[in-house]
Amino acid sequence: MKKHLLLTSLLCLSIGVNAQTKVDTLTNAQIIQLSKIGLQPSVIVNKIQTSVNKFDVSTDGLIALSKEGVSSEVINEMVKSTAQTQKDVASQKDMRDPKTMRKTGIYYYNPADSTKLFRRLEPTVISEMSSGGLGGLW
Repeated sequence: MKKHLLLTSLLCLSIGVNAQTKVDTLTNAQIIQLSKIGLQPSVIVNKIQTSVNKFDVSTDGLIALSKEGVSSEVINEMVKSTAQTQKDVASQKDMRDPKTMRKTGIYYYNPADSTKLFRRLEPTVISEMSSGGLGGLW
């Protein structure tokens, strides 16, 4: 009985932790989906203003959005949001300050390197992993 109670509480704890850490990042594809299901442009604009955004507002990106039927009001808000984010990052004075806004990612802090205290780590994918010892029996 105690094992079941412990297992249940651990399961609930893991579900609660996962639910709290989810961050909704809007992309062009999601904006297209929201437009295609018939949401009003004002609703989509509100979502853009209250979410983390990673939009492609290059010329090709804007052409694709327009071809998919995204309203000009929504496209304008996407461009404005992206420009504001870029402006916020560029306005930071001291890139050596840990509280300074940076491009999203994982950074390595190296106080011994005075020229580049923060180094952005690039993600990698491991396709196979094996451990040694007794012919791989462990």
